[in-house]
Amino acid sequence: MNAYDQTDLRLAAEAGIRAPSLDNSQPWLFRLAGGGIEISSDPDRRLPHCDRTGWAARIAGGAAVLNARLALAAAGRPAQVRLHPDLHRPGLLARLTPGRLRPPTYAERDLWVAIPRRYSNRQPFWPDPVPTAIRMRLIAAARDEGARLDLLVGMTAL
Repeated sequence: MNAYDQTDLRLAAEAGIRAPSLDNSQPWLFRLAGGGIEISSDPDRRLPHCDRTGWAARIAGGAAVLNARLALAAAGRPAQVRLHPDLHRPGLLARLTPGRLRPPTYAERDLWVAIPRRYSNRQPFWPDPVPTAIRMRLIAAARDEGARLDLLVGMTAL
């Protein structure tokens, strides 16, 4: 049976904990269940004083899912991802199950290698506009992940 094991769980969780989150709260939990890896929100680690609705915790959970997925792909054990797989468990963000074995793509390997280099920057942003070519790449990257990115440019959305 094609199933993830403790080694895969450790690999996914080690990458997942490097995902950005509000004040590095890491509001998620990883667990092995039925041969898959479940990633759930952890209400005890959410920061209600600055994230009243849990929106930031959900965004951070998505980043943890991406990092876990990249780590598994880089190891040649890519995941099939199902978001919110159980309506009766609203805190369950995603379930990763083993996909077809294959080598990582160049993009997966490059992104996985970048995970340990991520760091927080609490300095003010420069007022320089983000170049159009980079904005378009960000929009395309979001689309590739099945998401939509709306950029605010001046007073209007792009």
